[in-house]
Amino acid sequence: MSVFNDYFVRPFFEGTGYNHVNTLVYSVIFILFVLFLFKSLKKLGLKIDKNFLKALIPFVLLASVVRSLTDQGVYDYTFFTVSPGIYLTITVIASACLLVSMLVEKRFGVKYHEFLVVLGSFLFASQLVQLDMKHWDAFIQILLLFGLMAVPTVLMVKRFGIGFLNGFYPMLALLGQFIDASATAIAVAFHGFWEQHVLTRWVFELTGSAFSMIPVKIIAGILIVFAVDRWEDNPDFRNFLYFAMIVLGWGPGLRDSLSALALP
Repeated sequence: MSVFNDYFVRPFFEGTGYNHVNTLVYSVIFILFVLFLFKSLKKLGLKIDKNFLKALIPFVLLASVVRSLTDQGVYDYTFFTVSPGIYLTITVIASACLLVSMLVEKRFGVKYHEFLVVLGSFLFASQLVQLDMKHWDAFIQILLLFGLMAVPTVLMVKRFGIGFLNGFYPMLALLGQFIDASATAIAVAFHGFWEQHVLTRWVFELTGSAFSMIPVKIIAGILIVFAVDRWEDNPDFRNFLYFAMIVLGWGPGLRDSLSALALP
């Protein structure tokens, strides 16, 4: 019980961030959660294609803005409004919307993914309007750094025909690592943010720079996308793994960007 309190309970309530123990445990839980979700979706007879994944993107945005609103004090700081609990919260909301969308398709003939993206976009917009957007300089700095990384990467992939990155979802998964690295670097270096992830803190302490995570994210992102493309033959599961990368990259990256935008 003492171990659970020291590594899970106290860090949450004291706001001291992740440690090596809870990081490892949460990582294992996330992997198992991804496998469970994939098998559940397949039991529903859903194909994990581009339409399905596009319909889920608004829910990734929803998670980011809800987390930013929690930083801003609109929502209470609870397990279900910050990571890792917010992933469960948004999954429940997205699952409910998915089931409603499937019922709408069955009853009215509207494609479920078209109705799902409308529901997700409405929920996202309803939360975004609550965000106090006033610190545009921080937000623009993040976008500029992201653009300096993203534009040359996209152009090189197109120019040299780098196959494993030459697709909407593998590229979106990689760019998610770019926005996460950009938002973290700018927010920590210039706007008083504190990095809560243990590995990233270690890299910062080792190098003395918040920008040191950028090459790490680039290399890790490319290697992971390459591994998924090379070794996963099931197209549905491959797409779902790309989506998991999108969640882990764009989710925290947009949260940091929006939180910087809403700085006091």
